[in-house]
Amino acid sequence: NLRSIVKDRIDQSLERDVIASYREFDIKGFPFYFQLILLEPNLQIPLKIGEKKNKLANKKLLWRGRRATIEMRPWDLDSYKVDLSGSQDLSLVEKGVFYEFSSKANIIHIHAENAYGGWPGKIQLRVDDFNLLEKKSKSMASIQSVLLNIKKSAPAKITDPKVSTSAAFFVQLKLRELNLAGSFNSSLGNAVQEFSTNFRVMGHLDPVLSKRNIINWRNAGGIIEIDSMRGIVGSLTFYGTGTLALDKKLQPLVAMSANFEGILQTIDGLEKKGYINSKKALLAKVMLNLFSKNTVGLNGAINLPVTVQDRKLSVGPVPLAQLPEINWATD
Repeated sequence: NLRSIVKDRIDQSLERDVIASYREFDIKGFPFYFQLILLEPNLQIPLKIGEKKNKLANKKLLWRGRRATIEMRPWDLDSYKVDLSGSQDLSLVEKGVFYEFSSKANIIHIHAENAYGGWPGKIQLRVDDFNLLEKKSKSMASIQSVLLNIKKSAPAKITDPKVSTSAAFFVQLKLRELNLAGSFNSSLGNAVQEFSTNFRVMGHLDPVLSKRNIINWRNAGGIIEIDSMRGIVGSLTFYGTGTLALDKKLQPLVAMSANFEGILQTIDGLEKKGYINSKKALLAKVMLNLFSKNTVGLNGAINLPVTVQDRKLSVGPVPLAQLPEINWATD
């Protein structure tokens, strides 16, 4: 029966232009638990663009693993654990440019529980000691640990399922020690010591994340409520709350109230690295000092509004960066 289920899932994926395969497939552990072992699993995902569904972009994703293990109890097939620990390869073709990544992780564990409405009821992802290398540019990234929890709320009792102000998902993310090198480097530095956030996705969101469904979610009042966000990047520490929505072009609109420790030192660092010139750095520090004169809190933290509008990131009255455009694939 399980072999038939796996074959049916692969056949269903082909209908969605997802090509899944494996070299060997074995089942162990019966009768107390099922352990499905897939050797050399592969997953290829062509990404669609254009008005016609059969029109494919010059863009595809190919994932290749060494081994995947799926565990479940015979009496509870809706709850399962996936182990993808070890080495993996990822290839991406975008606009004619070929990228090839190799990765290795001490632990990649996924625990999921099926629920209702096409979404899993719970997902927990744990990653420890993850290393990534882009082979052509030799750019590298490493993460000490990531913990992601996603929980779907019970469906709201409403007449129109597309109109809801209740939370669809609760999301918790914790990340420690992200280190970047090569072209992965960011303007703020090559290390994120800590990052954590808790947020709620408000409103009904269809399990198929197409552009049309995202527009429907936005038009029905869908937003993301950021209950908490905290990060330590180099000399900068920030923590705050806020909301995220999408504008008419499906670009992010962010409004947050945040506290910053070390923001003036961060501007000095950006100036030294050549990301901003001396005049802009001086102007930014003067404006931030004036704007935050009466908002200094504990440990010298400065309370400032953070906004993103028309892809411009601003902290207080100072525009800091122009964000890249999110190019949503059409249905």
